[in-house]
Amino acid sequence: APYIKTVAWPVAPRDPADFQRIYDVQTICDSTRILDYWHSEVEQYQNHYCLPVCSTKFAGPNCFRQQETYVKEGSDEFFFPTQVVEHTSAIDGSEHTQSYLIHSAEAMSLEFFYGYEAPLLDFFGTAVDYESHSSTKTLTTMICNADGTLWKIQNSGSFIRLTLPEIFSLAGDPDILDSIQDSLGVNMKPKATFREGPVARVSGFSLTLSLQCGSRLQRLRGCADASSVDGPVCTLSARHSQAWSSREDDVDLISNTTTHRKFHGIRVSFEKGGEAEFWDFHRVFLALVSMLVLMRLPKR
Repeated sequence: APYIKTVAWPVAPRDPADFQRIYDVQTICDSTRILDYWHSEVEQYQNHYCLPVCSTKFAGPNCFRQQETYVKEGSDEFFFPTQVVEHTSAIDGSEHTQSYLIHSAEAMSLEFFYGYEAPLLDFFGTAVDYESHSSTKTLTTMICNADGTLWKIQNSGSFIRLTLPEIFSLAGDPDILDSIQDSLGVNMKPKATFREGPVARVSGFSLTLSLQCGSRLQRLRGCADASSVDGPVCTLSARHSQAWSSREDDVDLISNTTTHRKFHGIRVSFEKGGEAEFWDFHRVFLALVSMLVLMRLPKR
């Protein structure tokens, strides 16, 4: 199987006003109580306020810092917050808890390139050399919809950039942020608007970008017409899964206080795999021997 390496990084909009434009069209901010969700009598997410992204990189009292619109959790894993619960403890012993919806993920993009290395095998299946390809030089990327149809052909020579809403669509649910995650537990709040489970903005969810690479001989599973491309090719697809997606930290936002924050959001990661076809002399030899044995069996 080929060895695949990705290099990825989130991209914020060049104009910070794009964050504000996303915030301005959020009708949910007028009725956030419909998102109230009780996972239990103790774990409750309710009384949300919409928190816009700060217009500058400096934090204000009523906005979310641009630097926190994503967190890099691994070499190819990223977290984009959509909700946060802040629990503030003051030096005098007083405490305060507040929940916020964060409208920044819809304005974010993910940019990346990748490459793979695969063994070149001789007639006996022994590696005699290696071939390497990169999406910036020789690899064609077939970007697939969730139903297996082709969304776009990305030719080699440039980075691949996908907005998060585009990834939602590739995963088969462009409105996933407002969908009910019915496998995460029923809403225990009396007279809750959504009884089946939390809205994805509140619970978070996982997104997986799957890269499958192969040689000229490989007929990749994924896009229906991926085999029509000459040369090395990889397919890229996306899928989402219902899962509590969170991270926590402690910060000192105000002097003489400590704030514990629990974020929920979108966790994006890469999955890599593929196959390379080659002639296997040993299998051919065994097939010939088996055929000769069968031909020599006595006939009745």
